[in-house]
Amino acid sequence: MFERDKMLLGQVARMVYFDLLAVDSNLGGMLPSDLDGATPPPAGAPNAFVVFDDNAWGTPRPAAVLEFPRRLDHTGEFDVHQGAALGTAAFDANLCGYARNCVPQPGTSARLDTISDRLMYRLQYRQFRQP
Repeated sequence: MFERDKMLLGQVARMVYFDLLAVDSNLGGMLPSDLDGATPPPAGAPNAFVVFDDNAWGTPRPAAVLEFPRRLDHTGEFDVHQGAALGTAAFDANLCGYARNCVPQPGTSARLDTISDRLMYRLQYRQFRQP
C-alpha cells in the first residue's frame, strides 16, 4: 500500500508491505483492484484483492475477495479480511503440467508461458453511486 496523494505530487511517500506467507502460504498471485471512473471509494474503504486457488492444490477457496485496510498509520498490524467468496465453474489450473512456455503460437515456433497460478487481467473497482 502506498501514499498515493504524495506520490502524485512527487513527494516522499510511505508504503506498507504485508508478508502473507506466515498467514497462509497459498495466498500467492493476488490481483489488486484498480480504479475505473472518476468516483473514488468511500474514505476508509478497504482495497480489494482477488485470489484463486485450484482445489487440486488442497485449498478450499476457488476464488475469494480479500480486503486490505488502507491504514498507513498501523504498519505493525495485519488485519486483512476475507470478503465475498466467488463461485466459479470447475477448472483445472494445471496447464501443461505446470510447465512454462508450452502453449504454441500459430505461425511461429514461439510458445506462451501459461503462468497457471496467476490471475492475468485487471480487477476493476467502480463506484456507481455515492454511499
